[in-house]
Amino acid sequence: MFEEDPFDDDYFCDGNVVPWCQNDTNQQVTMSMTDAFKPKHLDPKDLFDVKTVLQADVLLCDGWSDYETDAISLDEPVESQKQKNNGMFPILHLPLEIRLEIYGWVYREHPVKQTQLMPSYPVPRYDSYFLKVVRPEPAANEEYCGGVDVEPKEHIISTEVSRGAVVPLLSPHRPFAGVPSALLRANKQIYHEIRELPLATNEFVFVNWFTSGLWAARSFIKGLRPWQRDAMRYARLELLARDLSASYAVEWQELCAFWARGLYGLRLKILGSNSGGGDSSKQRSTIPGKVTVVPEARDGDGELQPWVQDGLRSMSKLRRLEVELVAPDWDNARKIAWCAGLEEALNENPEAAARIRVMCVERDATKQA
Repeated sequence: MFEEDPFDDDYFCDGNVVPWCQNDTNQQVTMSMTDAFKPKHLDPKDLFDVKTVLQADVLLCDGWSDYETDAISLDEPVESQKQKNNGMFPILHLPLEIRLEIYGWVYREHPVKQTQLMPSYPVPRYDSYFLKVVRPEPAANEEYCGGVDVEPKEHIISTEVSRGAVVPLLSPHRPFAGVPSALLRANKQIYHEIRELPLATNEFVFVNWFTSGLWAARSFIKGLRPWQRDAMRYARLELLARDLSASYAVEWQELCAFWARGLYGLRLKILGSNSGGGDSSKQRSTIPGKVTVVPEARDGDGELQPWVQDGLRSMSKLRRLEVELVAPDWDNARKIAWCAGLEEALNENPEAAARIRVMCVERDATKQA
């Protein structure tokens, strides 16, 4: 029912992850603001034209035939009109597009509030997570950098980034809200029209908290019904590099299978081995003689790794993948080359319905809440 846009164009402006324009919606409209629309303030010469236009609009709507057209009469007192229209407003007679717009506003006005189970127990905060595109450093023009060939390739990611173009990213302002149960229980038609709205609009966040975000995501997704899994469109996932290795590949492949028919945009944060956690822009390796290990898209023989072949490539609806690599001893050129190789591996099938865009990103500390 809810179709995704070709690009996530930051539809949720102003960074509101709670109800939109909360200050405006809480402000009551005074009577003086609507006085200009009262019949007594209109020019008597124009009353006939206004009445004719309003009644014509109502009569042209087939779905409103059982609603009282006299309700807009400008000749009757307001008190008598209120007595006629004391019934329920026929919302199901409105066009579907208008009903969906109404449902959307109700949804945004009901943010999900985190429950503090224990005052002393730490609970992760889910705020807007801002990312920016990783761009090559000045030294990245050389043929080799850090032992990785960074010669420009025919990838969208390399051409756009190297030219300094403004690359659109997935929106960090997606709401964290839900639909009131009273609205879902109104009737079957409303239930089926609105039940996918939170799943298609929210960004589901799974962070590393005492354990990998992979386990939190699997635990949550396994509890959903198939139609709920298929309706999910956006997610942000943090995991460890070892979660993509052969020993944990089954769990990763299972999660990708759950998202195969619905997920459109994924923001993926991979913590390389020996990198620990925290901000990727400030972190440094603390283990002498150790290097950060991040699984490659291909093995030594050039074959796709299981986490790519049986994982990401199984997600048929995936179109946007933003990868944040937490690898302290990797420079920007090496991270970009890694993401370019992943994009090439995901799009090597010429029969694919659409291309998957892989963007190499990093946390934008200047915009964090």
